Amino acid sequence: MNTNQTRDERSKARALRMWPAALLAVGLAAGLGGCNDLLQVKLPGDVTAESLDNPALADILVNSVIADFECAYDNYNFGTSVLSDEMMHSTGNLVERNWGQRKITATDNNYVNGSCGGWGYGLWSNMHKARFESEDVADRITNWGDEVSDQNKKLATVRTYGAFLYAYFGETFCQANFDGGPAMDPPAVLAIAEEKFQSALELAQASGDATLLNAARVGLARVRLDLGDYAGAKQLAELVPEGFVFNATRGEDFNYRYNKGRTQFFEIGNHTVAPGFRSLEWKGVPDPRVKVIDQGRFGLDGVTELWTSDKWPSRSTPVPIATWKEARLIMAEAAAKTADNATAVAIINDFHTRAGLPTYDPATDGPVMEHVIQERSRELFQEGGHRLNDMLRFGLPFFSGDDPGGTYGNTTCWPFPAVEGG
Repeated sequence: MNTNQTRDERSKARALRMWPAALLAVGLAAGLGGCNDLLQVKLPGDVTAESLDNPALADILVNSVIADFECAYDNYNFGTSVLSDEMMHSTGNLVERNWGQRKITATDNNYVNGSCGGWGYGLWSNMHKARFESEDVADRITNWGDEVSDQNKKLATVRTYGAFLYAYFGETFCQANFDGGPAMDPPAVLAIAEEKFQSALELAQASGDATLLNAARVGLARVRLDLGDYAGAKQLAELVPEGFVFNATRGEDFNYRYNKGRTQFFEIGNHTVAPGFRSLEWKGVPDPRVKVIDQGRFGLDGVTELWTSDKWPSRSTPVPIATWKEARLIMAEAAAKTADNATAVAIINDFHTRAGLPTYDPATDGPVMEHVIQERSRELFQEGGHRLNDMLRFGLPFFSGDDPGGTYGNTTCWPFPAVEGG
């Protein structure tokens, strides 16, 4: 190893070496188009920058970004759920127990370098790999110019997926660095995410792709909300049409494509839905938005009751990245933060009506902002790291003390690694 290289420089070199596997994965990943000729492409054993500098590979490279994002996002989605108060560990596996007990530290190799298909929820390297590829492919497509068909759509695609990764680094990581730069605090990372989403949005508009446009709108509104730009967040969120959903695909074909909410939670029983999210009601009426099931068996540890969500019925169930529901809740929070309680209450009660729940009345049912947080915890249960982000933003309590398998650690935000990775 060259000890003069920074962690991020090593990450970039490692990402380049991994391009052949990423390209092959595209041909195997369900739901990705544009790869019909993949098997006709002879992939080199050790990829070089020069071998990728070919406009004919544009579709394959774009779809490789999507595949690696989806790999990283599945880990992120369910790893943040485990760290938050949504889940508790129910496992005898030490790696999984460390995740469930908030004992992920700066020296935890599984957190830094763990795979998409193995134990745990490896975050740092998987997320940086997808992020680096999104930047690299965007640069290549830009340089190729008119040699690439649908250039704006391809650029919008890789920019959108990459921007979401910057947002996740800014929301739930204590610090992050990029491309050999210094460690940055969350506000600075979120500022980068804002720039990336703005670029993605403009490219999506130029391409005429409504799906990418609305995904970028949700992402940019999310980041602006994090940064306290409530007017800007609301302006974007209200443009997102009802019913919009932008998913990460999952598949039955290979373990790195499995939905971990199905495999880790239901099949293996490494984690169980925490008591605070079981049998939820509102004014005595069961809340159907968080439907969890007592499986009538123990988790992997053989002693903890296994409760699972009905959101992940199979290994191929897609995982939402951005939705109209998130957009409405962004509008509700922005309204509550700017003394427009009437708008926030109306949005909350629209969700209640759809769910068949009694209405919310701020005069008798508690502060509006507290209820916005509760609505998000129910509408977006086990989705997109929203619960962990809210716990960090609003100082909500984490589990502490003893549990059946030991004592909780003190990890809240994801630590900046002290071991090689990224």
